[in-house]
Amino acid sequence: MKQVIQFVLIISGIFSAFLFITIFPRPFIEIFPDQMANPFESETVFFLILGVDDAGEAGSDRTDAIILVGMNNKTASFEILSIPRDLIITDPKDKTQQTKINSVYKNEGLTTIIDVIENHLKLDIEKYAIIDYSLFKYLGDLVGPVEIMVEYPMHYEDKQQGLSIHFEQGIHQMYGQELLNYIRFRDDSKGDLGRIERQKTAIKKTLMRFKDNLSIEFIEQEFRKLLEQMNTNLTTQDILYTMLNLSDIDDVTFFSYPYKIAYDGSISADESRLPTLIEDFKSFNITKESTQKGTINVINCTDQTPRVFSIVNYNILSTTGLQYFLINTKIDEAIADELENNTIMVFSTQDQERNQDLVEQFESLYSMEFDLINTNNMNTLILYYKTIHSMTKNRQYYPTPLEALVYIKKQ
Repeated sequence: MKQVIQFVLIISGIFSAFLFITIFPRPFIEIFPDQMANPFESETVFFLILGVDDAGEAGSDRTDAIILVGMNNKTASFEILSIPRDLIITDPKDKTQQTKINSVYKNEGLTTIIDVIENHLKLDIEKYAIIDYSLFKYLGDLVGPVEIMVEYPMHYEDKQQGLSIHFEQGIHQMYGQELLNYIRFRDDSKGDLGRIERQKTAIKKTLMRFKDNLSIEFIEQEFRKLLEQMNTNLTTQDILYTMLNLSDIDDVTFFSYPYKIAYDGSISADESRLPTLIEDFKSFNITKESTQKGTINVINCTDQTPRVFSIVNYNILSTTGLQYFLINTKIDEAIADELENNTIMVFSTQDQERNQDLVEQFESLYSMEFDLINTNNMNTLILYYKTIHSMTKNRQYYPTPLEALVYIKKQ
């Protein structure tokens, strides 16, 4: 139970707030007048979705997911921001102390958690929905199968928690329980960080299934059951107006909350990047990701443990827009010894400008120099094959095609 965090509740929360956006067929909604009055106070509306985990000894009010959904009535678009549940904030009850944000709702109630988030992100929350995680498995079964690409074998057994997770590499057609297992898996070098990336994939895939498969029959048979499992101040008029204005959810903007992870595992806001996040989220800006030829594999050549390497480099790379993949287990020392400095290995010399931009970007991110090598050189080509052999020997699976290998020796 404790392993089930944000994603289980993200899907349920999003669905509860925007159910009609995804499921009402166009002929049905056209029976409503186009002149329906706007029930919201402004052009842009922000919804707070709280996922409450019935966590036994932890109490039934523990907040395992804190999600903000922004809706722009004029442009018919919406965006999603997940706030880390373990984010350290100033205790609203005692300003001299700190606490985790997921304790605020349990200890102080709905009004206080809304005030905390409004003050933190400098916006007004107009609507809320509080849901229980158990809704997700039901929804997954309802709209499944959801097609998920598993990038590497995932195997984990935990009899105490009743977990039996087994996925081989490849494409899987998943229903509610399989999706639940997929996002619960954390037995890899990335831990929670890897799970966050899988959550985003599953969110997008599941939303697509909502739109493709749900019908008027669903509304008639299932909608009442769903509403009974929610605590929300959304009215029928709110939902209908949202549905009429936002009938297409193909373009969902996912924002990443800018945070830092200390070596003791505590999470705090990255104050240097938070203002940009606030401005972009409030203004519905979409940051364009640079076009990539393939994945950039970032390889551990340091003395850091896989967990520390994952935390440090995820913090550096997670908001850059780069298509990267972390190889957290330390590479064979014989390979690391062949490199004097941090090094970027590229596979094409045709795009010199792109290669140089890559070097400059990594030097800026890590505040140190990077050597640039390419596989047109025989010694570099041999190093490449040694690297691939080492990774496969140690069952380090990685996505392809590759644009570059980045060897981190110092940071």
